[in-house]
Amino acid sequence: MPIDTTDRRKSQRRQASVSIYLTYPGQRRIRCRTQNLSAGGVFVQTSDASIPQGITVELVFVIKRGRIARLHRRWAVVTHVNRDGAGMMLYNHRDATLWSHSPGLSM
Repeated sequence: MPIDTTDRRKSQRRQASVSIYLTYPGQRRIRCRTQNLSAGGVFVQTSDASIPQGITVELVFVIKRGRIARLHRRWAVVTHVNRDGAGMMLYNHRDATLWSHSPGLSM
């Protein structure tokens, strides 16, 4: 497999299937699963190919530990969309800076 020299990730992706809810303006909440995660991004599997590239979305990660489920809310910018889902870059919504680490999400 050739090396992708255009990959600009700063942290390694890890395969992860986590249940999430995705919302963005004008759209109902969509239940999805992650395909992979990194400290600064996520690829979300969805059949909704109409998610606009460049839009800010709200992600709610559902992390289950035994009988307890914790919700982790994050914001992201959609960087690319294909038939399998959407790649997103996480950022800190409070001060609009890119998210370099997602506390509470084990990578």
